[in-house]
This record gives sequence, structure tokens and C-alpha cells, in this order.
Amino acid sequence: MSVHIESRSIKHPSGHSMRRPLVAASACGAALRRIPFTLGLLGAIWIIAGLTGSLGHGVPEAINHRLGFAPSDLVHGRAYTVLTSVLFIHKRFMFGPLSASLVLFLLPLEWTGGTKRAVAVFWGGHAIETFISGTGVLILAAHGFAAAARLRDMHDVGMSAGTFACAGALVIMAPRRMQAAAAGALATYLLASLVFHRQMYDIDHVLVTPLGAGIGWLLRDRTARTLGHAP
Repeated sequence: MSVHIESRSIKHPSGHSMRRPLVAASACGAALRRIPFTLGLLGAIWIIAGLTGSLGHGVPEAINHRLGFAPSDLVHGRAYTVLTSVLFIHKRFMFGPLSASLVLFLLPLEWTGGTKRAVAVFWGGHAIETFISGTGVLILAAHGFAAAARLRDMHDVGMSAGTFACAGALVIMAPRRMQAAAAGALATYLLASLVFHRQMYDIDHVLVTPLGAGIGWLLRDRTARTLGHAP
């Protein structure tokens, strides 16, 4: 009597299925390497907030006074606060909206236009607008305007000016068929916020958005090729 033994091959996971996690991890790493400025700024803001206790009650008044920006800093040798003020957030409830603004405006600008352009728009828009508005407050205060006199020594922190500069640049760098709709939506939001909130930062946003658009326009030729449409 013959005995027939059936041989069965043992199936091993295919090489393709084993490579999928590696491919996904590589793609994720490549994506993160395209937005180092966005990730670094988000990380710095949240780490500093945790170290200073800002996540609980907002930025401490001592830090706000020392590292926040006031227009009078421009004439008191404290112009460095134009930069340091970006790294803090004034009120706890602002962390979510301001972090979201970085993701909505800075991240896509860096992704499509590159890190150097994103840095130029963010810091350029923030610094130039801060100097312009600060100088305007000092001039008005010197001419006896009471509101300007109150603002002259009022310290503030936040990075919203830089993010709205990025929003303006995104409009200019967008495909032409989308520019009108994007500009209209952004202008509607800015004007509505100015009418209903009537805060100083709303004026800053109105000023810095076209400034960011101007910087974006100066950088647009090279960026247009990155985006894949004609300048």
C-alpha cells in the first residue's frame, strides 16, 4: 500500500506587504521635511507655553512686559521685542485658533513655495507691519492723540501678523482662476472681524495681509513654477 504525502508550501508574507510600512514611513518623513519652519514654530510656541505656564492662564505679565512688543520699544532700544513677541500667546483660549492659523496659512505656503519663501513672508510681513504700526502710534501719540498715547506703552504678543501675511501671499501665489474668490473671502473675513471686534490686532491684520501679498508677488515667478502654473 502506497502512502501519498501531500506537500504544502508555507506561505510567507510577500515582500510588497512588508515594504508598505517602510514606504509609508518614508513618505511621512519626506512630507515633514518639507515644512520644518511650520513644525519648528508650532513646537516652540507650545513648548514655551508649557514652560511659562501660559497654557493655564496665558502669558505671565512679567514676560509680556519684558518680551512683548510695545510701540515705545522702538525708541527705547528694545526693538528685539518685535521678534521675541512672536513666541508667546497672550490668552489661553487663543492657542487653538492661532495654532490653526499656522496650519491653514503658513503650512500650505511653506509646502508649495518652500521654506525660504515662507520664512521671508512670515518674518518680513510681521516685522515690517510691526514697525509701520508702531511708528504710526508714536507719531499720533506725539501729536496728542489719547488713544495712541494709551497704546504707546501697551505690550502685546502673538504671531497672527505673520500668519495673515502668509494668507495674503497664498492668494497671490494661487492659480489665477482661484485668486479672485480667495481674495474676496479673505477681505470679507478681515473687514467683518474689524467691524465686530474693533481690536488693534484687527487693524494689524488689515495692514499686514496686503503686505504679505506684496512680498508674495515679489517671490511669485519662481514659486509659480513650484506650484505648476504659469506666473
